[in-house]
Amino acid sequence: VVKDDDQYLHSYKFRDDAGKLLTSHGGIWLLELKKFHAQHIDSEQERWLQFFKDGKTLNDNNGLPEWMGTEEMRQAMNTLRQFSEKEKNYFAYQARQDYIRQQNSIRLDSERKIEQERIEKEAALLEKEAAIQREQAAIQREQAERSAKEAALAEIEELKAKLKNQSS
Repeated sequence: VVKDDDQYLHSYKFRDDAGKLLTSHGGIWLLELKKFHAQHIDSEQERWLQFFKDGKTLNDNNGLPEWMGTEEMRQAMNTLRQFSEKEKNYFAYQARQDYIRQQNSIRLDSERKIEQERIEKEAALLEKEAAIQREQAAIQREQAERSAKEAALAEIEELKAKLKNQSS
């Protein structure tokens, strides 16, 4: 913003320190749209300035102002509409991608939960199998001890019988 200046259009040219113009075809134009206030649009320059200032509020569906009646302004509105549609399409695309990512996240969370439940059930089943194996091992030890006792008792009975036969 150029302070202390009510002009809305500033034109700067490329010059060297001596003031010699580099080229007559280049420059920088600074448009201060906040300073532009036209009651009537009388020139092509004012038409473009008004378009830059009000372009985002213009809607050709509701009718355009009279100053927009030139072929250039119709082309500008067409370009503006195309940009707007591209932006709407872009945001619709982004919303769709966000939805897909969200659904994939939900699906992955569900799959993870199902997998975790499967792992927990498998761990519980393995623990039950281990408990059964420990129980079976204890039973086998008891049976082995009982068999050993029965064999010892049978041997004692056999020895008693031999003693009795020797004493008689």
